[in-house]
Amino acid sequence: MRIRRLAQTDVKPLIALRGLYIEAFEEEDSSPPPALSEHIIGAMLSDPRMFFVILETEVGEVVGGITAHLLPNLIQGEPELYLYDLAVHPEFRRRGIASALIRALRNIRDELGASVLYVQAHIEDEEAHALYRKMSSAPEAPSIQFEL
Repeated sequence: MRIRRLAQTDVKPLIALRGLYIEAFEEEDSSPPPALSEHIIGAMLSDPRMFFVILETEVGEVVGGITAHLLPNLIQGEPELYLYDLAVHPEFRRRGIASALIRALRNIRDELGASVLYVQAHIEDEEAHALYRKMSSAPEAPSIQFEL
């Protein structure tokens, strides 16, 4: 298995990552999201402020992934990196994949010179809170927003 950041030509892995997100975040009362056009997919992959990092198996199956956005910070002057989505296929959970994806995103943060990497989690999502507290620079802070 390997972790890598998607490049502009990685259309199929991005579509696979989207499928993983849809499965992971599926809500019973919602209808399936619409298909994305090639134009939208291309725009996402070429946007220098969007970052997609995946973990794939030896045969190219996407089993984990993370999406982040680079945001300007008017007050600090340095950009911030916002972890927007993270998912791991159920069969691959509890193997350190989410932690490894966050570490890879931290490396991107450092390369970009961003001042912070942060994430927000739903208040009821205890598993996410446990992961983010473990990875946080301030694990004791009671929050739904974590600095990673």
